[in-house]
Amino acid sequence: MPKPAKMCTSCAAELDEKYCLWDPYVGCNPDFVEEGDSDDFVLTLDDPTEEKVMKDPVSTGRKRAAKMYPIEGGKVCDWAWRKNCGGGIEPIIGCTGRPASHIHHGPDKSTLNNEQSNISLVCEFCHNRWHVANDKYYGTRPADNSTWIPHVNIIGRNIQALSDSEKATKTEILMNELLIPEGGKDAR
Repeated sequence: MPKPAKMCTSCAAELDEKYCLWDPYVGCNPDFVEEGDSDDFVLTLDDPTEEKVMKDPVSTGRKRAAKMYPIEGGKVCDWAWRKNCGGGIEPIIGCTGRPASHIHHGPDKSTLNNEQSNISLVCEFCHNRWHVANDKYYGTRPADNSTWIPHVNIIGRNIQALSDSEKATKTEILMNELLIPEGGKDAR
C-alpha cells in the first residue's frame, strides 16, 4: 500500500491554494511523502452530500440510543405511577416503580428516531405490555428503519404522543397490575 500523502485539511478539502495551512503560496503537494512516514494516518473527508447506507440500521439506532440515554443503576421506570404511557394507539397504565431496563422507542418505533420526545426508559413489565397492546397496529418495519408509526385513525383514534401521559391513582395502578400476572398475558 502506498504511503499517504501529507496534506493540510484545507488542501484535502480542495480549497484554493491560498488557504493552505502549510504553504499558502503553493499549497500542499499531494504527491510528497517524507521518508519514514507512517501508514497509520490517512486523512479522509466524508462528503456530507453523500448518503451513507448503514449495514444494520435497527442495531445502529439502538446502539446510538444506549449511548444517548444510558440506564444507570437505581433508575425507575419512566412510566411508573402514570397512565396513557408510551404513546401509540393504545397507551398503557404504568407500573408501581420497577427498575428501568429497556430503552423504548415510540410511538415512532424507528430506532433511528432518538429524539427525547420518542424515548422512554422503562421496565420490562411496561415495555412488554405496550408492545402487546400496540404492535398489531404497525405494519412491517421499513428496510431502512425510517419512520415507523401506525396509520392515524386506524381504529378511530389518533396516535397519542409520549407527552400525553398523566399521573395515575394508586387504585388505577394496582387494579391494572392485578389484571396482569408477572410475566403473564393480560387477563382482560
